[in-house]
Amino acid sequence: MSANGFEQVELGVYSDNDRARHMYRKMGFREYGMNPRAFKLKDGTYRDEIIMANIFEG
Repeated sequence: MSANGFEQVELGVYSDNDRARHMYRKMGFREYGMNPRAFKLKDGTYRDEIIMANIFEG
């Protein structure tokens, strides 16, 4: 559990955002799944969403 009482923090990030995914992994987040075609962009293309979580042990 974190100092403020949280047991885990979750987030979603575009699958093609390698820099953000790398940064979150360095902060202790793990990838737990993917939501395909989660976001439709203005140009009509889609982006998958990677689901990440940081689970606080103890």
